Amino acid sequence: FAEIQTQAGQELAVRQPCARAQSAWYLPLQLRGEYLAGQETREFRADAGSMLLLDSHSPHWRMLAPGSHLLNIRIPKGLLEQYHPDPHSTCAKPICAEAGHARIAWDFILSLWQRRSEIAPENRAGLANLGDALANDPEFRRRFLADDARAALVRDTVAVTVLKAGASP
Repeated sequence: FAEIQTQAGQELAVRQPCARAQSAWYLPLQLRGEYLAGQETREFRADAGSMLLLDSHSPHWRMLAPGSHLLNIRIPKGLLEQYHPDPHSTCAKPICAEAGHARIAWDFILSLWQRRSEIAPENRAGLANLGDALANDPEFRRRFLADDARAALVRDTVAVTVLKAGASP
């Protein structure tokens, strides 16, 4: 997790990624303000309530408008690639978090971030177990998860997020 709040406009750019850097995907959640972003040949403008996927090993940039608030999540590549056959196909494309699976992920990640100080180390395993319980609950699966791969993604996302939730921004 990383939290960024700007008073003035700010550019965040990775022009030459470090070859030794952790292999990860970045998932920025734009909480307030608009932004421009790009990676490879893709560029777009989006507003608060959107998120996107960026490859940590490819040059990318974001221009945040004054008064922006951003929460950035780092997801290990191996984890996401178990459930998404081609993450590059969705790189640098805005994802609206107003409804559906994107809204569920948005609310969950934001809730963990907002309440991270309440999660004592001895309780993190319990929260990971909650992810397992949700992913295996028939009613939750019927309403929110279309298949076993999505259920496994919920379990793994909860486990990874919980492990990182105690970190300071």
